[in-house]
Amino acid sequence: MPERMRETLETSANEPVGVSAISCWEVAKLVERGRLELSMELSGWLGLALEPSGITVLPLTPLIAIASTRLP
Repeated sequence: MPERMRETLETSANEPVGVSAISCWEVAKLVERGRLELSMELSGWLGLALEPSGITVLPLTPLIAIASTRLP
């Protein structure tokens, strides 16, 4: 994790953190394509990564799905 992102999370410890469902899918695709190697099975890794209190998986809405196809 980049240092700036880590610092942001640490300084906002009392603020809720949201992770988009599409980000979970992106991690899964990176593992599938061999571009990311995890120390354990993907579902276990995601479970541990999302376990800390305050982390909410944000749903994939139709507008987000459409916007994701327009990224550079």
